[in-house]
Amino acid sequence: MSDIAMLPTAHPIHAPATPDQISIGLARSRPDLCKALLATVNALSSANVVDERTVDRFVLVGWLEWRGTRVRLTEAGNLVYAFEARRAREALRLANDGSRRPATQGTAHSARA
Repeated sequence: MSDIAMLPTAHPIHAPATPDQISIGLARSRPDLCKALLATVNALSSANVVDERTVDRFVLVGWLEWRGTRVRLTEAGNLVYAFEARRAREALRLANDGSRRPATQGTAHSARA
């Protein structure tokens, strides 16, 4: 038997993580970074000034990339951004529902009395 035949074969469970998987894992462990990405992308899309170090940090984690002179979301960054935007909309909806709910419940309760 040759040495090559004795080498272990790669198993899908033990395959190294892809950059996208690492980025998504980072998103799960750092919600503050996700919120900062949302704010940064919103500022960039509104042509507001963004600190260069902030952009560099998101390029480093793989959520933003330079395309010529423009900064764009990567595929992983787009997933993180969409998730965080959805979470922010849901939090806003719950806050709005919560602020209206007590008045509605009070009215319904007094109508039964």
